[in-house]
This record gives sequence, structure tokens and C-alpha cells, in this order.
Amino acid sequence: MRATAIVFSGENKVEIETVNLRAPGKGEVFIETVFFCVSPGTELRCLRGKEKNAPAFPIVPGYSLTGTVVYAGKGVKTFKCGDTVFCTGTIHAGHLNIGWGGHISYAICREENIEKIPDGISMLEASTTALAAIAFHGVRLSRPQINEKVAVVGLGIIGRLSAAIYKLSGAEVVACDVSSERVAMAGRN
Repeated sequence: MRATAIVFSGENKVEIETVNLRAPGKGEVFIETVFFCVSPGTELRCLRGKEKNAPAFPIVPGYSLTGTVVYAGKGVKTFKCGDTVFCTGTIHAGHLNIGWGGHISYAICREENIEKIPDGISMLEASTTALAAIAFHGVRLSRPQINEKVAVVGLGIIGRLSAAIYKLSGAEVVACDVSSERVAMAGRN
């Protein structure tokens, strides 16, 4: 099967490349990607060659995709064709290295690394799952208390998600960013 991937081919170089994927093996699922989410911080660090422990170029970046199960390999019990799912990326991208491998048109994933998308949640919304998990982890580590004042500095996607989670936890949120547009967007949530 052929797949199209966004590839960081070198420092500050982005290309679109077609790769040959192997067939899914035992316990693996083949997914057609519908949406993937860009993590600007991590992916820009990878693109600049500044992300610690990133594989060598060329790499397929991205760690948050949603799609539809096209094929379930032998032994797969949880998923069937047509299921809508979330995963962090492919485990195989032909000759390319995988920097999580989420920016690819088809993904091969181990069954245990895939989650069904619950009814009522769109694939677009679910594609931000990994970023929401990062924000939630940070909020959980800080242990906010009800009515406690919390400052969120930086209102990129993870900052905005963090501010929303803090608010849901009962904290009073003060948020700031150098971008007035981001501040306005956060104020609407």
C-alpha cells in the first residue's frame, strides 16, 4: 500500500513524499487518516533539529491522528473495519524514520495503542487528544484548588487547553500572551 506523508527531510526542509507501507501484521490495524493535529512547539523543534531524542532526518512528524479502520490484522479483537479511532501515529513509514509518524495518509498501529472515538465526538475534535492530554498532565501535576488563582503564560493550543482545564477545576485563571489575538480567543472560552 502506498501512503503520502509530510516529511522533515532536513533542518528547516519540509516535503511531501510517497512511501510504500508493509501489510499490517498480527495484532496490528491499518487506518486511513482523516485528520491529524499539528503540535507547533514539538514539531518546530524537530524541524529545526532541536528536539531531544528525535530520530535523524528524514522523519515523519506528528503524534495525534484520527481515522477509520480499513483492515484489522490477525488476532485483533477490539477493532473492525469502519471504526473511527485515535492513535499517535504509524509504526511503519517505509524507508523514512518515524518522529511519532502522525502526518501520514495511512497508518499501521498496534491494537493496544489505538482508542475508539466515543459517540458524539468528531474526528476533528478527537485529533487534538494528545495535546489535551499534555495540558491535562500539567494541570494535574500542579494540583489546582477551587478558587485558587492560576496564571497561564502563553496561549498557544496547549496554554488555551490548560486554561480551560484549570477553569473547569474551579480555579480562577489569569492568562497572558504577547499575542492579543490569542488572549481574545482564550477569553471567549
